[in-house]
Amino acid sequence: MKLLNINAWGHVLTALFFTGLLVVAAGFTLTTTQLLFENGFSGLQGLHYGWNTLLQLNSAVKGEYSGKHLVAVIISWMLLACYLIANSVKKWVKSGIAHEGLEIFCHAMIVLDCIANWAVLSSVEWYWQLMFTIAIYTALSHFGKIIMGHVTLAIGGFFDL
Repeated sequence: MKLLNINAWGHVLTALFFTGLLVVAAGFTLTTTQLLFENGFSGLQGLHYGWNTLLQLNSAVKGEYSGKHLVAVIISWMLLACYLIANSVKKWVKSGIAHEGLEIFCHAMIVLDCIANWAVLSSVEWYWQLMFTIAIYTALSHFGKIIMGHVTLAIGGFFDL
């Protein structure tokens, strides 16, 4: 094991950087989708971003949420799962593992999230809306693959694989 491999540490730092961006984008998309389901098309004034957003599934299982907020939490987490598996679903459909309906469902949920992000950012200029909507889509649908690639390269660098 080579712990002084600078190239491997570079891959670790890159993976951590993209993981941080992925977590921030995931928290933002969870918050905006919940805001859309609870308050409709509201602007930035209703957006309260917090790190406890990432612990909502635990709170939902403990029974801390009910009613409209619980439905919003469940749908927003389903949406995040659709983002994270969006790249794999195409391969699953081609190989016969999944039905084409899953791919249609994933894309419908992603469009719903883009609408939620666009609606929450309605108080800013259109180009900021477009930039953030595309950035969140890119982060959530592609950064997981980038992170796993860098983790694999880091492990290979540390263990001389």
